[in-house]
Amino acid sequence: MSETHFVQSSLENVVFEEGDLTNIRFNYHSELRGVTFRGAILDKASFNNAAMAGTLFDRCRLAGTNIEESELPGSRLVACRAPGAMIRKSDLRGAYLVALDIQGGSFRRSDLGGADLSHANCYAAEFYKAALADTDLTGANLRLTLLEGREETARREGFLRRDNGGPRPGGA
Repeated sequence: MSETHFVQSSLENVVFEEGDLTNIRFNYHSELRGVTFRGAILDKASFNNAAMAGTLFDRCRLAGTNIEESELPGSRLVACRAPGAMIRKSDLRGAYLVALDIQGGSFRRSDLGGADLSHANCYAAEFYKAALADTDLTGANLRLTLLEGREETARREGFLRRDNGGPRPGGA
C-alpha cells in the first residue's frame, strides 16, 4: 500500500498489521474511527486535516511522518519510533504517548493537555507554543528540547530551567 492516497475517506475498525505503508496519505478531512496500525512502517506518511480520535499506533515506525491540523484526542502511540516526525497544530488532548521515540521531532502549536508522554524520548524535540497543561512527562528525555512559548507552564511543571546570567528574582 506504499504511496496510497486517501482523500476525504472514512475508515472504521480497520487494522493495518505489520505492512509497509511508507508515504501513505490520509488527507483533507479523512476520518479514521477505531483504526489500528500494529507494527506498521509509516515512514514519511501524512495525516493532514484528519479526524483520528482514538486511533491506535502500536509499535509502529513513523520516521519523518507529518501530522498537521489533525484531531487525535485519546489516541495511543505506544512504543512507536518516530524520529523527525512533525506533529503540528494538532489536538492530542488525553493522548497516550508512553515510550514514544520522537527525537528531533515537533509538537509545534499542538494541544497536549492531559497527554501521557511518560518515558518518551523527546531528545531535541520542539514543543514551540504547545499547550502542555497536565501533561505527564515523568521519565521523559527532554535534553535539548525546545519548550519556548509556554515557559510559564514549563516552569510551573518543573521541567524547564533557564539561566541567562541576569539577576534572579529576590536578589539571589
